[in-house]
Amino acid sequence: MIRFERSPEQVFKVITQPSQQHQYLPHVSQSKSVGGRTPEGEAVDLVVSFFVVSFKYRVQHWFYPEEHRMEWNLDPTGGKGLAKHDGYFQLYALDENTTIADYGTRVATQDKFLDFLRGLGERGGIEDALTALRRHVHTAR
Repeated sequence: MIRFERSPEQVFKVITQPSQQHQYLPHVSQSKSVGGRTPEGEAVDLVVSFFVVSFKYRVQHWFYPEEHRMEWNLDPTGGKGLAKHDGYFQLYALDENTTIADYGTRVATQDKFLDFLRGLGERGGIEDALTALRRHVHTAR
């Protein structure tokens, strides 16, 4: 769970801009929209690096504004190296200006050794990424 001192609408507006992830997420060196953004979602080509290993892949993000929910899944046409990458953010209003976010993700590479390296990088990486996201949401206008 992640707590934001913003309304669910404000948080949703920021987290549903996945092509900007390179601006605030550690390890993401590139996040580029493919085919543009629509109200339903956005496909994004990502480059993520852990230690000396980089992964280039495409993720399709789906937006559900009425439910304050975003989901994503790996697009197999957009790169190599990952076998799985999916997840979600579900936002809940705690009060008028406070949002609680439930978050989950699964990532797997196509190589067991690379999975091991990715796992080493993730141990503190997820917490660092969520802290960076919280900071980004709180500073966004």
